[in-house]
Amino acid sequence: TVPVLAAEAYLRATVTNGTLLLLPGQARVFHGPQFVGETALETVAAGEEFEVQLGVDDQIRVERKLTRRATSKALVGGTRTIDVGYEITVENHRDGKAKVSVHDHVPVSRDGDIKVRVREASPAPASQDDLGELTWDLTLDGGKSATIRHRFTVEHPANVTVTGL
Repeated sequence: TVPVLAAEAYLRATVTNGTLLLLPGQARVFHGPQFVGETALETVAAGEEFEVQLGVDDQIRVERKLTRRATSKALVGGTRTIDVGYEITVENHRDGKAKVSVHDHVPVSRDGDIKVRVREASPAPASQDDLGELTWDLTLDGGKSATIRHRFTVEHPANVTVTGL
């Protein structure tokens, strides 16, 4: 799930192309008896693993809320700080366990005068890349939920306007 873009979680399956080969081309995808959509299959060798997208998972609920947004006042020629926090709640409405990969981000500055710092990430993300993407890998028991909180600050010269936060 990427809750900053959509409040849905998407179901994926890892499949091994067996002795009865799945041929490349259009495929209709069913999850149990339910039709979930169509996809295009690439050419995959016998015994090779590949991933299939199974559409929206209606048993996983995701919500992302802005919990903090504060801007400090700066003296003339000083530095201003913007403090931003988010809370992401993931709920598993299945009877069994669900593995959910949650992706969010912090801004990345290309200007040396603008500093971005991660102030809180609870639980700690499984990974964070140079482009500011944070990834959490959650395992939720049936009927359970988890909350992710993360907060960052952006420090910039008072005479600079920062947009897009």
